[in-house]
Amino acid sequence: MFDQFSYEEYDELLRIVKRGHKNLTFSDFLKPHIPPSFFILRHDIDFSLDAASKMARFEAEQGVRATYFLLLSSQHYNLLSEAYCTVPRQLIASGHEVGLHYDVRTMSKCTNTNAELRGQLQYEIDILSRLAGSAIHSIAMHNPSVYGDDPFSNDNRFINAYDPQFTKHIAYYSDSCGAWRDHAYEAFQRSSIPDKLQLLIHPFYWADSPGNRWERLNEWAEAKRRKLEKLQEEVRELWGRHSGVQEHERRLTRRST
Repeated sequence: MFDQFSYEEYDELLRIVKRGHKNLTFSDFLKPHIPPSFFILRHDIDFSLDAASKMARFEAEQGVRATYFLLLSSQHYNLLSEAYCTVPRQLIASGHEVGLHYDVRTMSKCTNTNAELRGQLQYEIDILSRLAGSAIHSIAMHNPSVYGDDPFSNDNRFINAYDPQFTKHIAYYSDSCGAWRDHAYEAFQRSSIPDKLQLLIHPFYWADSPGNRWERLNEWAEAKRRKLEKLQEEVRELWGRHSGVQEHERRLTRRST
């Protein structure tokens, strides 16, 4: 049905879009020749790098390549952390492309002029390139329906996933907010895919078992809560072993007796 967002459904969805279509990434459009029938598989990673890594492994097993757009200013994950700094290189090693997902609202708070904004974009590109161990060619704005115009829509330094050639001149299907629009859903039901397609899939909504957006959100929040509790215990244990804390506590004990 393609509305349960399970990996079983995703496997079937990939089978449908692969039929008669060449699998491309955005960086493939730097090449001189583009096949007449193709699909671009895109992932915007807004919430979970763990979900992204899982989907990347699944796709690699299916021989499918995708472009993963990663945020450097996410409130939900830190690409510079010990836990996730290797993810960009792992994605590249699996045959995928890594692109920059940029948050215009955050960038605007760090800059004052258009020139500084362009510099901020390049700064994030440079960091992501170092993490990926590969040049970054593609960009995609975060939450364009919320934040308005893209200041980099005409920036010819990079391939923009929202350029009309990828969103207007070809079919564009997205599972944004864990929902399919009617035209995409009906095309999947008929197994009738346009010759040229950009397919945006958010790994956050997909799991081994069927579910909906609210269940995925609750599961994610619960996992974050468990991680925070574990971190709290780790910090508590670290502080407890600190010699300065031990001296401080002994002094308080002596004072109270």
